[in-house]
Amino acid sequence: MKKKIFTAFAIMFFNINLLASGTTIPAANLFLLNYDAISEGVGGSAAAFSKNSLSFINSPSSNYDVLATKLDFSGISVFDNVYGGLCSFLFPTRIGNFSIAGAYNKFSSLNVYTPDEKKLSNNYALYLNYVFPFIKKTPVYDNFGGFGITLKDYNFSTQDNSKIAFAFDIGAHYNLRMISNNLWAVAAFRNIGEKVEIPESKPFDMPQNFDFALRYNFYSSLKPAVICDVIQFLKTNKTGHVLAAEIVPFYPAIFRAGWRDCNDGIFKGVTAGLSLNFESINIDYAFSSMNCGYDVKHTVTLGFLIGNVFNAGKAYDYYLGINFNKAKEAYKRKDYINARQILEEILALYPDHEPSKEYLKEIAYAISANDRSLEIAIQKYLVKADYEFQKNNFFKAQRYYSKVLGIDSENLKAQKGLEDIQATLKKIELQKNRQKNANKIISLWREGLELYNDKNFVFAKEKFKQIIDIDPENSGALKYLALTEAKINKVSSAQMNTIFEQAMKYYKDRDYENASKYFSAVYTADPSRTDAKNYYEFSIKELKSKSSKKSKR
Repeated sequence: MKKKIFTAFAIMFFNINLLASGTTIPAANLFLLNYDAISEGVGGSAAAFSKNSLSFINSPSSNYDVLATKLDFSGISVFDNVYGGLCSFLFPTRIGNFSIAGAYNKFSSLNVYTPDEKKLSNNYALYLNYVFPFIKKTPVYDNFGGFGITLKDYNFSTQDNSKIAFAFDIGAHYNLRMISNNLWAVAAFRNIGEKVEIPESKPFDMPQNFDFALRYNFYSSLKPAVICDVIQFLKTNKTGHVLAAEIVPFYPAIFRAGWRDCNDGIFKGVTAGLSLNFESINIDYAFSSMNCGYDVKHTVTLGFLIGNVFNAGKAYDYYLGINFNKAKEAYKRKDYINARQILEEILALYPDHEPSKEYLKEIAYAISANDRSLEIAIQKYLVKADYEFQKNNFFKAQRYYSKVLGIDSENLKAQKGLEDIQATLKKIELQKNRQKNANKIISLWREGLELYNDKNFVFAKEKFKQIIDIDPENSGALKYLALTEAKINKVSSAQMNTIFEQAMKYYKDRDYENASKYFSAVYTADPSRTDAKNYYEFSIKELKSKSSKKSKR
């Protein structure tokens, strides 16, 4: 499986197709380049929750929950023969997480221009990021977001001059747990700074923008999430949008897809991404379509976790907090069994964790109260079911008994109630069938008694069996069936031979109807008489043949 995934990933990385050159790219758009394949896969959303340290370039507070040192590399191909690369290094401290990064972009076709059409040959940038995490230590360690700031230093070079421009970004992640633990809000204010003034070139504004995003993570084994952003460009007063989703179909793959329109004539279209996340390494790829006339963008990121967790105690508390919050969420959903299991696992590692003990007490009480509530519901349904049964409203009674079994599948009263309903309905059906076939039953009864009195027990037995087929509880037919079977057992072989001879006479006279009856009587009385069985089958076959010929006429 891993070999296939890596092969597919390599194909996507090395098969980068570029469109024909000749397009014009405003230099200001270099400030919008995103080097993070994870966030690029979801339309460049600020709420991508990327694992890459370099994600701070797109969302300043994205590294709020990183606990270990991280090294990441990124490569991009975008616009028309524009290639770029970036390296980022993150190191956690006791006061927050710091990241430093450097990027370089080369414009092979010299197709990036200033407002007065001065061509840029390349640009490089340095970044410094700091994130202060929002932490709550009681009742357990809980990291519910963070505030980040990024300082950016850009160098733009034309054929004759170069210029350094400074800017900074600020942003925050925040878990909206007052609504749901699964809902996050993210804000990013990017490219705050003065105009870029390159000597002998017309100054241009940085594309300042404010991005507000919401992300909802669903409870599921596939870990689906949906994301939406609204982006306001302050200088142009235009508004952009992002809609995206991600899913984890199997380990170690994560799939992402999105759609964006930055309303700038360039960054618009479908985005898609694939990530492979292993224990200490992650590989990410993103494809981003651009507006008509611009080349697609390809982004690849390679990330490494370096060394151990910086603060082991903090990591333990962090994961304790995550599991404790999962237990609380399960408790709120009244999923008491799952909540109890998580809390018991916590106490197995942290036996003195008082909040978990308190919640276990609450769960025990809730389960007890829930059981009492269910018992009341069961009694209510049983009373209603019995009442409807007495009124002969069997279908309503059946519905109430089924509700009881939906709560308690082993409830004996409900099981017996359903059995009584089935037995009563069966009796009603028999009574209807008895009334419907009353004349036939009387006729068969008379024929059977006459045959029995004439000591034609084999034929009498057939008549009584036909009555029982119609009315299985007919006591008279059951009584005489037993008597005839007792008489048949006493019939001698000589008597059977006499009956067989009579059957053969009918058969030779082509009276197949009477022949079949007599052969059947012999075989019924003595199953070892296969000759009677064979002639019975021949007779039936001839009867069918005659019937078929008559129907054709």
